[in-house]
Amino acid sequence: MTGVTSDLSAVAEAFTLGAPVAPPVALPGGSPARRWRLRTDRGSWMVKTCEAPAAWEREQMHDAGALERAAYATGVAMPRPLVPPGPAIGLWQAVGAGYARVSVWVDGTPPPVGTPTLGRWLGRTLAAIDGLGLPADPSAGVAYRLHPIADWRRWLGDARAAGLLDDRETVEALAAVADATSLVAAGLATRPAFQLGHRDANPRNFLHTDRGTMLIDFDAAGPEVPWWGAVYHAWDLARADIPGLAPAVLDAYEDNGGRRGPAEATAFAGAVRGVLDGFAFHVRLATAKAAVDPDRRAHARRYTGLFSRGVPEMMAMIDGWVGLLR
Repeated sequence: MTGVTSDLSAVAEAFTLGAPVAPPVALPGGSPARRWRLRTDRGSWMVKTCEAPAAWEREQMHDAGALERAAYATGVAMPRPLVPPGPAIGLWQAVGAGYARVSVWVDGTPPPVGTPTLGRWLGRTLAAIDGLGLPADPSAGVAYRLHPIADWRRWLGDARAAGLLDDRETVEALAAVADATSLVAAGLATRPAFQLGHRDANPRNFLHTDRGTMLIDFDAAGPEVPWWGAVYHAWDLARADIPGLAPAVLDAYEDNGGRRGPAEATAFAGAVRGVLDGFAFHVRLATAKAAVDPDRRAHARRYTGLFSRGVPEMMAMIDGWVGLLR
């Protein structure tokens, strides 16, 4: 954000945070948004900044702000977001040539994973968010898209031509993508109800504090089927120890008002849909003929390889995961 990323005084003034007492500290992660810890004479703050967003990013910023404000008001354990005092998209206020958002800084560490306690906390938290009942449009620009197999055939062919995949990897990835697309299509054919969900409730976004575990980073919020989201996040948390943690998440989810759906392969449609959309984004960026930032292209090339192996592995495990839902 021009005039903001290295000097957050404009953000401090816009949000009335007080006078900075130390240079802002850049934090890892947050692409495309940049993250900072800012200390002022009024406290410590988490600041995120971004350039002027594209249309779909504006839509996601709006949805994320609506969900985050409602979740905080309902008592979901999370850092307090600051409501922008001026022209804003969700919780993001226009500052200079870009946008910024602020929340109260909370000291914490990554939580210990692999414990039923964390699983039960996650189930309760997901149930509270789903209980908000905020409607969402599954055809919105921020929804995970389902692409035609003809497009995949072309994209994976481009990846093979670029040396990112060999012949065997290309064939296996395309077969797995076809199976995954059919699974998601079967789930969508049941016409499930979509709501706004967090969509990124994984250990990277859990904060262990002296006030308990908190959920952070709502920036990926968007349309999701509540049951699909609960199953996805239970699986994501429990991949290292699925038999012990998945039931803890889903039992706590149901005990706190979450509604269980069918215990069948389509319960993983949300997870599969998100993975497919991520794969499509990275393979297209990795093989784009237009000019792309070298670091972004290198990142996309690496993830193209990871997804090409991960999607077949994921589809091979679906039947086993379904058994854990019953």
